[in-house]
Amino acid sequence: MLMLTGTYTRNTGSEGVYGFEVDDECRKFEPTATNRQIDNPSWLVHHPALDVVYAVNEVRDRDGGGGITAFGHNSLGVLSELGEVSSMGGDPCHLAIDSAGRYLLVSNYGGGNLASFALGKGGEPAFAGLVQHAGRGVDPMRQKGPHVHSITLDNAGNAYVADLGLDQVVRYPVGAGGSVSVEGRRTLRLRPGAGPRMLAFDRACRYGYVVNELDNTLVVVERDDKGDLIELGTYSALPGNFADASYCAHIAITRDDRFVYASNRGHDSMVVFRVEPDGKLSLVQHESTKGRHPRHFAMTPDERYLLVANRDDNNIVVFERNADTGELAFTGTELTVPAPVCILFCP
Repeated sequence: MLMLTGTYTRNTGSEGVYGFEVDDECRKFEPTATNRQIDNPSWLVHHPALDVVYAVNEVRDRDGGGGITAFGHNSLGVLSELGEVSSMGGDPCHLAIDSAGRYLLVSNYGGGNLASFALGKGGEPAFAGLVQHAGRGVDPMRQKGPHVHSITLDNAGNAYVADLGLDQVVRYPVGAGGSVSVEGRRTLRLRPGAGPRMLAFDRACRYGYVVNELDNTLVVVERDDKGDLIELGTYSALPGNFADASYCAHIAITRDDRFVYASNRGHDSMVVFRVEPDGKLSLVQHESTKGRHPRHFAMTPDERYLLVANRDDNNIVVFERNADTGELAFTGTELTVPAPVCILFCP
């Protein structure tokens, strides 16, 4: 299977997006081609039908702020750049693409906005619209303004936008061409200072799980028939005896909807929760990530293994996942990649 790794390239020694051919046991990683043309490709997403990958350029010093780079790949992992467009805001850090491959949405953290792009037959993005957030939160350092961190799509044409700066998860209806309806906006307001970073839905999009970066919590929400979110409960991502600085990062739920995983930067761990029948969570495990600053993680397509990207120790660490208990066990396999911040398994 082909695995691509996004990195931070500025002042790190990284050259861009790294490709690897990975065996089914996640023990052998054979390097393929590296795309050296992409600046700070911190998030990657694959087109659902084409051999096209989109990467953000998480910078703020270009015309228009940051960028989105599209590139193709073949079965051998050889990468070819297809083009670049402005993200329409500074520090883009996340991308979402609909299941039909009709449009692409980007969250601009520094710009405090989300931009939408219609996708052509070859996957080429064309600007479709921009929604600007406004306001601030209670944290004097991290919430001086809006910080759109991620966008999650449901199965009914809605985009849920996690704004770390405003302590909000905002729902917008999205048209087939990527147009975002501001008139249909609905807002879930979280606890002041929470800092919502990302939302993950179960398969039916009934229950969702918001990971909060600033207060290190997970919030369980239920999505009603209108698409609005109802808060059900809050859970700490950290052990009760940990008092040092830490910041939650990524979150994911298994395809069988039984387990939720999140990463802690500072405590440098993965936290594992079991999902109960009412959507609420029970703690299973805290497992060391064997490296500092686990910004991102990804499960293999069969969900047998979970790989963690530790940015500050320049490694990707492999864990075997127990499908019955959800527990993670370090396999002893590590891969050296400079400043890794995103892992993508390509279909």
